[in-house]
Amino acid sequence: MSIFSIFEALPLPATTIDIVDIGARFIGDERYAPIRDHGAARIVGFEPDDEQLEILKEKYPDQIFLPYFVADGGERDFYICHYGGCSSLYEPDPEIIDNFTGISTSQGSNFEVVETVKVATKRLDDITEISGCDYLKIDVQGAELDVLKGAKERLKECLVVELEVEFVPIYKNQPLFAEIDLFLRQAGFYLHRLMDVSGRAYRPFLASGNISKPVSQLLWADAVFIRRFTDFGDLAPEQHLKMAALTHELYGSVDLSARALAHYDARANTPLQDLYLKEINDKDVELSFHNVKDWSD
Repeated sequence: MSIFSIFEALPLPATTIDIVDIGARFIGDERYAPIRDHGAARIVGFEPDDEQLEILKEKYPDQIFLPYFVADGGERDFYICHYGGCSSLYEPDPEIIDNFTGISTSQGSNFEVVETVKVATKRLDDITEISGCDYLKIDVQGAELDVLKGAKERLKECLVVELEVEFVPIYKNQPLFAEIDLFLRQAGFYLHRLMDVSGRAYRPFLASGNISKPVSQLLWADAVFIRRFTDFGDLAPEQHLKMAALTHELYGSVDLSARALAHYDARANTPLQDLYLKEINDKDVELSFHNVKDWSD
């Protein structure tokens, strides 16, 4: 998402961003890859799938990856699906899923439950291997709110939370976006933006021969929450730098990054915001509002 490297463009003081990745299975580079590749990330990831865990350890030997199920700390049923990425602490709901083209609970389909096992879960607040949490990424197929409820202390230090949310209950009794939004607002966060918004066509409709192409119904997205911008003045200077780096590198949110740098400059007597704005102007960065209508037209 980065339009240029903030680490290369600005004389930022050396800092380490603590990243906690819950549901870290490797399906390609994560959004935080530029921070990791720059050497500015300390990652603790969680992936209970043994095969995926070994892939992560082999690819990133300098980071920590653990096999824990992270949720509410209790014993839970874990529904193993035909496609591992659909497995969840919540049971897939055929009454919802089977309405849509391209997803199904039938035999051999991604959401088919092939086995149910009992697993012990851990609360994020109880995991001692985590030394800090500036950026929290959660992708656990419906159990995101369970993770958040077990992370109330970690959330106090967190700057950015990115998590998959659903708008209809793909899994039985799962909390939806509205409940997650309420919880995070009460914890001191505001919704910043939605990424990778997606859905599917209603059966039997098929759009352009593409079974994965959405038409009208929103099903899920990655929701990005940030520490309340009205509370930026309460953050430590190093947190302002981390906020600027995260929102620039992951989301290209240059206005928010500039705001964070302004707070840092006010405390450290530095010109980082001016240098940043000059980079944006020199590179003629195109500013857009996430494909939403620009009412200034």
